[in-house]
Amino acid sequence: MAMTIINIPRRELYDKAWAMPLQKVADTLDCDYWRLRSAIIDAGIPVPPKGYWMKVAHGKPIPERPHLLDHPKGYKSVPLRVGIAAERSEIAAGRSLVREIAGSLGALKIPTRLVNPHPAVAEIAADPSRWPIYREMRAVLKEPPSECLRRVFRILNVIARAVESHGFSVAPGVDGGLIVSSDYRDTNIRVREKLRRAPISLPRASDRYVDLVKQRPSDGYQLQPSGFLEIQVYRGRWAEEPKNDLEDCLPHLIARLLADRERGKVEAASAAERARIRQIEERKRARAKKIADQEALAFAGFLEMSSRWTVTGQARTFLAAIRAADHSGANEPILEWLQDKIDAHDPLRAGPDPVLDKLAAIRNDIGEWCDLE
Repeated sequence: MAMTIINIPRRELYDKAWAMPLQKVADTLDCDYWRLRSAIIDAGIPVPPKGYWMKVAHGKPIPERPHLLDHPKGYKSVPLRVGIAAERSEIAAGRSLVREIAGSLGALKIPTRLVNPHPAVAEIAADPSRWPIYREMRAVLKEPPSECLRRVFRILNVIARAVESHGFSVAPGVDGGLIVSSDYRDTNIRVREKLRRAPISLPRASDRYVDLVKQRPSDGYQLQPSGFLEIQVYRGRWAEEPKNDLEDCLPHLIARLLADRERGKVEAASAAERARIRQIEERKRARAKKIADQEALAFAGFLEMSSRWTVTGQARTFLAAIRAADHSGANEPILEWLQDKIDAHDPLRAGPDPVLDKLAAIRNDIGEWCDLE
C-alpha cells in the first residue's frame, strides 16, 4: 500500500485536536480516524470530551482546555501512518480489476461426474486420510465417499483445471485442498462441507443427567454434516458463504487469483527496483568511503612529508652552525655525509612536482569503482 509514516510534534497534534473534530484532523492528515485516535491516546494528548463540538456549534459554554503535559517517557513527536486515500484507491482498483476479470471469464459449470481428474485432485480422492472433511466427521465417515464429498472433488477439479489453464501450478494440500502457485505467491484453496449444531437429547433421570453433565459440562450440542459447502481461501482472508450452488463463486475466485498475480508482478517489479536503487546507493556510499579513505591517506602522507621538510630545515641550520664552528676542516668528510643524508631526507629536493604527483596518485587510486552519478 502507498502509505508512509510521518512524525508530528505533540504540540502540533494537540493544537489540531482542539481546533477541529478528530475526523477532520484525520482527513487533513490523510490518515485513518481510529489510528489517529489511538496514536493520540498513546501519546498522552488530551482531546475534547464528548459533545464538545456540538456545544461549540450552538454557542454554549465549553469546558476549559487542559494543558499539554510532557510525556512520561519524553516523547516529543507522534508517529502516524498517512496515505489512507491512496490505500483506499488501491483497494477499490483491485476490486474493480477482480470484477472485470470475473466478467470476462464467464460461468464455470460443475459436471455431474468426475471426468478426467487433475492429478492433484486424483491424489486427494484416492487417499481418505486427505479428504477435506472435519475431524469430527471422521468418526462417522462411511465408505464410499458421500455425494457431498464427491461434489467437493468435482469442484476442486474445475478449480484446478481453470487455474492451470491460466498459468498457475497446482499441487495437493495436506488438508484436502489445493495449493495454487504462481511465480510470486502460494494460495491454499479448500472446499469443505459445513457442519451444523444438533442439540443433544439427555435422559430425564436425575442421576444419569448429572453423570452426562459431568462428562460434557460445556456441550449442549453435537456437530453433524449440513449438506452445505463453502470455499475457503487462506492467505486471502476470504470465504464464500455456504450455499448449494457454488458455480457463481468460481469465476470470482479465479479472478481473485489472477488479480493477485498481477499485483504480485507489480510488487515484485517494485521490490526489484528498490533493491536496484538500494544497491546503487550502497555502491555510491562504498565509493565515497573509498575516496575519503584515499584522501585521508594522501593528506596523512602530506603531513608526514611536511614534518620531514621541517626536520630537514632544522638539520640544515644545525649543520651550517657546525661548519661555522669547525675551523680546522678536519671533519669535512663526515659533514659531507651529513649533507647527503639531509638532502636525501628532504621531500622537496627535486622540486614540488614529485611530491604533488605522489599525493595525486594516492588520492586517485580508487580501484575499479566507477562513477555512478
